[in-house]
Amino acid sequence: MYLIPESRALFIQSCIDYLRRYDMNGISIRHSFHRKPFFKKYFPILLQDIMDAFQKESERTGRTRLLLYVFLYNYKENIDEDYDVPAIFRLADIVIVDTKYYSFFPLIGNWTHRHQSRLYGNTTDDELNMNYTVNYYLSKGAVKSKLVICVAFSGNVYYNFFVKNEFNKRYHTIMRMDYNLVRYAKEMGLAGVNIWDVSDDDMAGECGDGPFPLLHHVSQECRKP
Repeated sequence: MYLIPESRALFIQSCIDYLRRYDMNGISIRHSFHRKPFFKKYFPILLQDIMDAFQKESERTGRTRLLLYVFLYNYKENIDEDYDVPAIFRLADIVIVDTKYYSFFPLIGNWTHRHQSRLYGNTTDDELNMNYTVNYYLSKGAVKSKLVICVAFSGNVYYNFFVKNEFNKRYHTIMRMDYNLVRYAKEMGLAGVNIWDVSDDDMAGECGDGPFPLLHHVSQECRKP
């Protein structure tokens, strides 16, 4: 689809029809890592075609222009090889960066001591953390006012290790994932935070803090000055 203009046009028109039919305000394009040069070249072309079509549809119908969101990954090598960062941020309304999972890279380290979505790393050269990802994107030409980070409500667990015996619970200050993520986004001047995903919250309030306690707290933090 990337390489054929007619295929791109057909895809984009089907998106517009679907979004308008169900009264949605935009679409999120998730560009999975491919590590092939032509993807880096043609992905911005696809985004340009989408934005042009959204603008023309808005002018023709008088309706508010549909929004274009882009979802990008957090691994440094993928950023370098797959993404034309300045072009993507120029074309998209909002760019959501996947800062929720850093424990799925076993080939560059073991999984034993790494929090899945930690804010900071253990050392200055640690690449698998949100702060590194955000600053690396900024160094490549990202725009703060369009950059959104992900907040994970889920956790990765290792099943069947402690099923019978008691165990002691410990917290590592650096590894800790807490409510500072919203404050971090605000202090960095970012566009906001994205929840991944809300179904992992306590929807029924079974833990004693009412329904959706995590979402409620994130919402409160976002509203603070």
